[in-house]
Order: sequence, then C-alpha cells, then structure tokens
Amino acid sequence: MNSPADIQQRFAGFPFGALATPEEIEQAEARLGHELPAALKAHYLAYDGFTGPAGERFFNSLAQMLATTLWLRGEQGFPEFLQQAVAVGELDDGPFWLILIGDPDRVVEWDAEMADEDRVSLETSLADTWLERKRRYDEITG
Repeated sequence: MNSPADIQQRFAGFPFGALATPEEIEQAEARLGHELPAALKAHYLAYDGFTGPAGERFFNSLAQMLATTLWLRGEQGFPEFLQQAVAVGELDDGPFWLILIGDPDRVVEWDAEMADEDRVSLETSLADTWLERKRRYDEITG
C-alpha cells in the first residue's frame, strides 16, 4: 500500500512529472553527498514530482528537491538539522516537507520563519502525509 502506483491512482487527475532516470538520481545523490532513501528513489523512478489538490508541490521534482535542499543547507542561520534533510515537498510559500536521512520513514514540516525547535514531526511516511493532506482538502471542498 502507498506504493508509487497506489499514489498515482489515488491522485489521478493531478499533474505528475515524467519519471526520473537512475542516472539522474545518481547525479543528484553525488551532489548531495549521500544516497536518497529507497522509498524516495522508488517514487522518483515512477514520477518526477507531482502537484497536490491546491496546486501545492506535494512532491518536488528531482531538480527542485536538489536545488531546494542545497539552498536550505547553504543558508546561514538556518538550523543545523537541515544538513541531514532532503526537501521533498512544499506547501504554498510556507512550510517545507523534509525527510531526515537518518529517519526516512517520517516527514518533518519546517518553515524558514520557525526556530529549529519549532519543526513539526508529522510521525507519518511521505505517502501517508500526502494522503492525509488530500483527505483534509477533500473535506473542505466537499
């Protein structure tokens, strides 16, 4: 459950990017200096990002993930934990959805206006985070 194919089915009608190639993933990993978690790679091999119900970047394309992650890691004054995080999604112009390299089965939500201690651990996987956000959106729009 919550495999890349399952996510594509549950978000049918939303824009998905074409799949990323293994070579593109390897190049991104080389720039990051570490491997991506296996589940994240599986999603990239199925689709290169997708947009959620309100036009939010639920899953950053590989290029966007790389650019945002490197920016977060290079910005002075940002929390140290970002050195071990990958920016997998963004909500509007607000919080980032992050995966911590040492804990890839849990999403962290963090906004640049928050202090380090204000990061929010969502205690769910990335796929479960997407599905929960979609459920809330569907409740509002009825």
